[in-house]
Amino acid sequence: MGLFKEENFKVVVSPELKLIKEFAKLIKRDRSKDHNRSTKELAYIYFVEDDKSPYSMYSENERSLRVIESLGLINWTEDKEVKQARQVYRELSQTPTIMALKTLKEGLMTSSNVINAVTVDINNKISTLDADDEDYEDTIDSLTKRVEKLISLSDKLPKAVESLTMLEDKAKKEVSSDSKIRGGGAVGQFET
Repeated sequence: MGLFKEENFKVVVSPELKLIKEFAKLIKRDRSKDHNRSTKELAYIYFVEDDKSPYSMYSENERSLRVIESLGLINWTEDKEVKQARQVYRELSQTPTIMALKTLKEGLMTSSNVINAVTVDINNKISTLDADDEDYEDTIDSLTKRVEKLISLSDKLPKAVESLTMLEDKAKKEVSSDSKIRGGGAVGQFET
């Protein structure tokens, strides 16, 4: 989607953005001279919603918190207008490939969180093991099965990451593909 692009870690807004009412509301309500608030709110929308955002690797909630902190949005909460603008941006930027990509990224992050939680739990149980306990053998067997599951999952993760990388490449091609028209121009995003 061509409404935002990132240059030198700053979000640049295209002039067309001001024509979409949900974004225009954010700009219009910011009466400050430098439009600092609306600039940060538009950057927030980009960093939280766009799949090319450097924050796209995080879950939605964590991504939002990190972006708020990075942009210095002190005592700021997402209001109705920002939510509406986010929804419009999400709708305008979705393709089937991008939707699948977002779902797979969330799943991969969940897998990573599960692996971390299981690893911490196994380590905690190991640190409390006592060879004199009557459950010692059962506990060792249980821990061994959990470790085997982790190893099995670790065999599958590289394939998932590879699939995710291929899907990301396809999404990038979808977003950046421009059709040439007579006279050497390019077909715009909303033209067919």
